[in-house]
Amino acid sequence: MMYETIFFVDFDGTVTQEETMIGAIRRIAPDGLFEAYAKKMASGELTLSSGLKEAFGKIPSKKFAAIPPYIDSVAVRPGFAAFLDVASARSIPVVIISGGLGQSVRRKLAPWRDRLLDVYAADLDLSGPMMRLTSQFDDGSELVAKKQVMKQYSYKRAACIGDSYTDAKMASLADVVFARDQLAAILAEQGKAYLPWEDFHDIARWLEAGR
Repeated sequence: MMYETIFFVDFDGTVTQEETMIGAIRRIAPDGLFEAYAKKMASGELTLSSGLKEAFGKIPSKKFAAIPPYIDSVAVRPGFAAFLDVASARSIPVVIISGGLGQSVRRKLAPWRDRLLDVYAADLDLSGPMMRLTSQFDDGSELVAKKQVMKQYSYKRAACIGDSYTDAKMASLADVVFARDQLAAILAEQGKAYLPWEDFHDIARWLEAGR
């Protein structure tokens, strides 16, 4: 199906007000594990994909029980429901693309799932004694390669919403980019046009203005 306009939206730090992948692993990993792998990923010794898979592979599956209560406590950025209402009223599909944990992402998005076209994320396989992080769109660098997901769709105009360096590749394919925080700094340095945003009310108003 060809869409006139489609929104691709990051989850961690965008829909939620904090990075839930980091928050989750900090709560269940042995002391120092996250910090050790964060350094390796930051230095380029490990890619984001390989680092996260190795780190989660050292965590017992039984530790997952601590994650749902944490996810339930995380705040959603204001205006998310209003944005989805306006997009739905204009028949504009919204796709969530997250490099986070699918179990967490789907749990948090459950109240609005009927207004989302699709949701993509990595998943934890808890069938063994240790966790195993998997993703259909793992390209070896990104755990969920957002450009690969975007290419599954046909559209005349793509808009994306993000906040982090992990959204930069998604932004490179989008016609309209809503950026904040780290993503905004990256795009400004690259000289790529973007629309700053504080919360989803800003994007809902942009849609209501007929943009």
